[in-house]
Amino acid sequence: MSCFRPLIVLLIFVGVLTACQDSKSTTSQVEDVQTAIIDSVSIDTIGILPGLSTLKILSLPPKVQRSADSWQYFTSLDRKMEGLLSVNRPRLISYVEETEILYNEMSEIKFPNSYNVPQIKSRFLVYRTMLLKLKDHADDPRYTDEELVQEITATINAYNDVKQQMIELSLDDLDTDQYINPGS
Repeated sequence: MSCFRPLIVLLIFVGVLTACQDSKSTTSQVEDVQTAIIDSVSIDTIGILPGLSTLKILSLPPKVQRSADSWQYFTSLDRKMEGLLSVNRPRLISYVEETEILYNEMSEIKFPNSYNVPQIKSRFLVYRTMLLKLKDHADDPRYTDEELVQEITATINAYNDVKQQMIELSLDDLDTDQYINPGS
């Protein structure tokens, strides 16, 4: 029995040592997850650009909204623009790049018939210009938060102009073909 005593003590010591190492690695993993969560929260909620909360995206009347809802890319773009109102500076460049990709996908397909008109397309080109300008300045440290908010404002105004044109087109009840060719 006395020769087994040191062996038993050694086995207990190895067991305790292994348990302590497992505990340390678990604690380390928990701390890493907590740090990642804190970093994620700080990046997502801290530093929202000042002045964005006063900006508004134009709402469409129900009739126009139903028509716009059938246009999948426009609906996605609308959500992106709403999100731009609460973006922070570290996230701004990637957010604008995501929006640009969505715009490019949208412009590669044919617009729905009701919006496949020069008035809408030209306003989308102005919007794209503002978006590209914002993208160019978003990661430039020489631009202050206030200057970026001005560019975001210009981008949102250009987007609101697109929506305003959609509203005006819906109010125009004239049959353009009949108006251009009254004798037909």
